[in-house]
Amino acid sequence: MIVFTKDINAQKLRMAYNNDVIRFKSNIVTPGIYCDVAIGTDVAVRLYPDPQGMFFFNFKPYASALINTKNFEDTLAPTLTAGSSRSFVYSAASSVFMQRKVTLTITLGDLATDTGTYTLSWLAGVQQWDNAPGYTVNDLLVLSPPSKNAADSYFLKYWQGYPFDISVFTTETTVKLYNQTNLLSQQFTLTGNGDRIVFSDGRTDETLEDILPLAEGFNTLRLVHKKSKFNPVLDIGITPWVGRSTVTLGTSSTLTTTTTAATTALTTTSSTALATNVGATASLDTSVFSLLVEVSKYITLHKVPYQCGVYLKWLNTLGGYSYWLFEDTYSIDRSTKQLGEIDHNNANLEDSYGRTIQIGKESQDTLKIVAEMLTPQERTMVEGILDSPKIYLFTGKPFSKNTNRDWLEVVLKTTSARLKNPRQPLTTFNFDIELPTRFAQTL
Repeated sequence: MIVFTKDINAQKLRMAYNNDVIRFKSNIVTPGIYCDVAIGTDVAVRLYPDPQGMFFFNFKPYASALINTKNFEDTLAPTLTAGSSRSFVYSAASSVFMQRKVTLTITLGDLATDTGTYTLSWLAGVQQWDNAPGYTVNDLLVLSPPSKNAADSYFLKYWQGYPFDISVFTTETTVKLYNQTNLLSQQFTLTGNGDRIVFSDGRTDETLEDILPLAEGFNTLRLVHKKSKFNPVLDIGITPWVGRSTVTLGTSSTLTTTTTAATTALTTTSSTALATNVGATASLDTSVFSLLVEVSKYITLHKVPYQCGVYLKWLNTLGGYSYWLFEDTYSIDRSTKQLGEIDHNNANLEDSYGRTIQIGKESQDTLKIVAEMLTPQERTMVEGILDSPKIYLFTGKPFSKNTNRDWLEVVLKTTSARLKNPRQPLTTFNFDIELPTRFAQTL
């Protein structure tokens, strides 16, 4: 049997861009001489043990290469239909989630083998020392930086007239979005393992607000999915209830079962009052009881009326996209560079226009943008652009249908920024955004 110095934990949702190290060996007395590691059908690596007989393997270089199937490109081109909730949901699983069967085969000194197989899951994200909550594949995640000191809360900003979406991760295929500001809700059918809920493609006549209205200003959204889990009450001692027709769960809750199977509705009267389903399967010696438990994430969505400015989106640390409209007080600088010249000193003075011919010029624009007076929640969101490997500038028209072709990939030239000033409670960022080299007439 293969044993690990630290449990491999197949339920963990691993970050593809963080170190993911395992150390292991066989507990068979005969020492291992090498180990073959297979990650699905994509990767095959042979390892050799250290002097203590331990094997070392880091998944990071392999997981980060396998999960990045699109070079971080965003190809989302939504087609929204007012009144159809399904038209507002688009799969992002191929770019944010990966699951592979990992097989470890240790060949021992007598050529016998010891094999272990594990199904592991990765998210196209990265975490830092000061913000590394542990996630599992059963979690519900909003793929955006969480609010400080609140892993279940998020802050997002949505400007009318511009494209906007929220990326979520869940293995479930149904979520419900409650707007607790106006007490309205909408259920969405997902593909699972990473989806994007599109609020707008730029138009205002066909948006998510047709099926889930938003108030201008701050909206408190609750994103909910239901996960099946063992009932902790019943899990303590199931055997006494086998064969009974009624099982008492509490002062006001009962579960009706038969000796084969049954599913009924259970309503608790606890402070978290949830309506859930309980499934029961009983036999002479065994019984399994489970509950569908609601899991919630809270989003403070600030809806802002249309404004002019520089609209950017970037890949954030959890593999989703963050959006921000920078102030309309931006400036544009253009730099030029001569490409060289060709010697043309082959004519008489009266027949020539010069001794050389210019090849042409190369030019490039830089946007100098500002995000002023940001609150701590806003700062947490905007600072993510400093680490992002992919940044896009919106080049489309506000209040019109836009696609992935209305975004231009740009580069952040700014190499440093002050994230917090003890003398200023609000933060201002100044960024230089370099646009692609302009096309030019050249020889």
